[in-house]
Amino acid sequence: MKKNITLEEFINQSTPHGINNGHPPTSGNERYEWESKLLFSVHNKLNDKCRLLDYGCGTKGTLQYNLLKRYPNATYCGLDIKGKFPIKSETNLYMGTIDELPQQLKEVDCVVAGSVFSHLPWESIKDVLNKLKPFFENGGEFGFTTILNKKYELLHPEWYGPNTYGMTILTKKHYQEYCDDNGLVFEVLPFSYSLGPQNPYKEQSYCNIKKSTND
Repeated sequence: MKKNITLEEFINQSTPHGINNGHPPTSGNERYEWESKLLFSVHNKLNDKCRLLDYGCGTKGTLQYNLLKRYPNATYCGLDIKGKFPIKSETNLYMGTIDELPQQLKEVDCVVAGSVFSHLPWESIKDVLNKLKPFFENGGEFGFTTILNKKYELLHPEWYGPNTYGMTILTKKHYQEYCDDNGLVFEVLPFSYSLGPQNPYKEQSYCNIKKSTND
């Protein structure tokens, strides 16, 4: 893929796969655009030989259809804590935590996490980023969505648990300071995903983290 491709060109490269995982966005076209933006957040790493880990893939790992329609020979691996598949699945979907895929982490070129960090406390987010350090050292790029706001909030903290759902609102400073302290580059990308008019936080931002090239 040419590295200077625009988001619009990237979205128009393929077509919606028609599979809806039951999560927002609810329509096929909206989900396709949401997934395409997530892939575009690491588009510099995408090619027909790339290896991608989808962290928080959901029960069906629908992002793989978007990826593989573009790059049929790419390798997709999906991971989620609440999937309906075993950790030793014969497919490319795994249930468990990021700790349970050390070898795959060393081998992938890019990791994406869509609508994951908006449901984790900041300490848990830092834990995930810490576990990705070997991946960053190997030149990997991490694309993800998060809700950014002027202040830090944890909404409905009592919701957190094995079968619950919460929402974390962070500031750019959280990610920027972590990345500065760990030799990483944090970038908020110039596109977002609307959460709808009823949501007070309006949108999720797409972001990218990679190793700094500065000494």
